[in-house]
Amino acid sequence: MGETAGSTRTWHEADGLLSDSVTAIIQTRDGFLWVGTTAGLVRFDGVKFTELKLEAFATNSPVRVSALCEDRDGHLWIGTQQNGLFQLAQGRLQHYSQTDGLLDDTVTSLAADSHGQVWIGSKSGLNLWTGQHFQSFTKQDGLPDELVSGVNVARSGTVWITARNGMCRIINGHITPYAFQTESQGRSPEYLGTYEDRQGNLWAFGDTYLINLTEGKRFNYFRSSESASVRIWSLCEGRDGRIWIGTSGRGLFCFEDNRFQPVILGESRWPYDVRAICEDREGNLWLGTSGGGLVQLRPQSVHILRAGQGLSSSSTTALALDAGGKIYVGLQRGGLFVGESGRFDRVGGDGLDVQNFVSSLCVARDGVMWAGTLGGGLYGLRNGRGVHFTTANGLADDNALAVCADTAGMSMFRKFSSERAISVVWSFCSRLL
Repeated sequence: MGETAGSTRTWHEADGLLSDSVTAIIQTRDGFLWVGTTAGLVRFDGVKFTELKLEAFATNSPVRVSALCEDRDGHLWIGTQQNGLFQLAQGRLQHYSQTDGLLDDTVTSLAADSHGQVWIGSKSGLNLWTGQHFQSFTKQDGLPDELVSGVNVARSGTVWITARNGMCRIINGHITPYAFQTESQGRSPEYLGTYEDRQGNLWAFGDTYLINLTEGKRFNYFRSSESASVRIWSLCEGRDGRIWIGTSGRGLFCFEDNRFQPVILGESRWPYDVRAICEDREGNLWLGTSGGGLVQLRPQSVHILRAGQGLSSSSTTALALDAGGKIYVGLQRGGLFVGESGRFDRVGGDGLDVQNFVSSLCVARDGVMWAGTLGGGLYGLRNGRGVHFTTANGLADDNALAVCADTAGMSMFRKFSSERAISVVWSFCSRLL
């Protein structure tokens, strides 16, 4: 079952984006959305894009933005590919490069801590901006590899670093290795990343997998035959605890209840590579895609009901909701279930022991729940009592394809036969219930 998305809206170069390849997104505390692209950086107010020109500090060619973060003082930090690091503070733009103490002018990741410091991952190691200068960490200081793929400052304050050959964290100002073997975990350890969620669970992610390191659980979704075209690019934990995953080759996924759910937008899954994800203050998701522009997604609130909540493992074939909020679930095998608040019980007894394929459900205005079946006729239920109608009671056929109730309170069903005949069960049935 796919995660059904809500409404979407997309912006492209024609709308003011500098490039349709979006690489980083952040909403700053003033409410503006900053969008990094392969051709520079823009600020978005919901109506128009305003470019923040970075070329004056670098070259005449477009600046490829690779990472964004906001520090404790509200300053915006902008990492780039080959053009170093920028800081936007009180409307002034400051540029930093290797001549200022950066290990490399290609910045791979940025993260700000609660002390006002900024951690900078690069192709040649890790830098820390202390507010006055850059401190450097390399393999000689304990990094697993010079290429730092990600930096994450957790809510607990722990600074996690992922490099090409492993993970580590900062403890008392020193790099401390974290025991995690990248061998056989994925196609390329260069793609390794880490994230600590609101519950304190530590996640590692690679090209085709997630691992809950806190609980020692690994979750594989993508088949090995597909792994050559798949990479997990980004993770974003929503306010409801769901984890949104951007991938290349497979679009957007939602990870909830230890399951991957592909996001469905309209008639098909999102076709683009999702490079960046940001949740804004209103709960909207902003997706940065490779070639597909900037996408605003308003996710629907979807809760997936499974067998662990009382339902059998059979396929669901019909659903209905009554005025009291109870959900009726018809199954291909296993009959009819009713429940609320996530707990379901089998409906049976007193003439309503449904065994056949439940093809349709309908709640009439008088409160009677009608269930059509393939081969078992028509069932009715109200207040714990049931009735059962078949051809022996005058129905044209025991295969009921559809059931509905009209405005007068009568219930009808269409039989599944070549004649398409209509049989009407008059409202006197409700008197039996």
